[in-house]
Amino acid sequence: MERATESRTVASSVARKEELTRSADGKGVIAEAQARALSLHHQADVLREVGRWDAAIADYKKAIRLNPEFSWSFHSLGDCYRKLGDWSEAVVAYRRAIALNPEFVWSHYSMGEAFEQLDQLMDAVDAYTRAAEIDPNSAQVELRLAAALKKSAEADLQKSSERYLKLAQRENLGEDLDEEVYRQAIALDPANVDAYKKLAR
Repeated sequence: MERATESRTVASSVARKEELTRSADGKGVIAEAQARALSLHHQADVLREVGRWDAAIADYKKAIRLNPEFSWSFHSLGDCYRKLGDWSEAVVAYRRAIALNPEFVWSHYSMGEAFEQLDQLMDAVDAYTRAAEIDPNSAQVELRLAAALKKSAEADLQKSSERYLKLAQRENLGEDLDEEVYRQAIALDPANVDAYKKLAR
């Protein structure tokens, strides 16, 4: 019963969109392939709205094959992959959407979210930064950019800590380097007894 209702909803929506396309294109300006692509895109939108991600992905891909210049199909495809947790495919789709429509803020923003999930923090920062440049008044974009910058800084600090602590394990770094490395190691790990001993030499 539920499946039948979904099918009727999809069919009804598609029929309405096809009718709108025909009425808007009474002179046949839009090519048949583009009209079919638009119909598939709208059908995929309906499937996405009811949470049928795999079916929506299949229809967005069909739409893209017929009209690879329509950025919305790529953006929506990325949204579906994001819902399924397929972050790498989401990034690929958002990149294509951005190539076709570089000023659409939410493609950059969504790609930033996908990069965060992939732990590619600098790429996430770049995506959010571009989104903030496009829409400097969006508090949502600014919040995500600030959070990504913080995560990136924390990750960099952790890497820095690991490097200093690794250096502190070495012997004879040279007089100029010894003191700096041991002081940094102690600042990062005050319980590092070896660093205290080496600094006292």
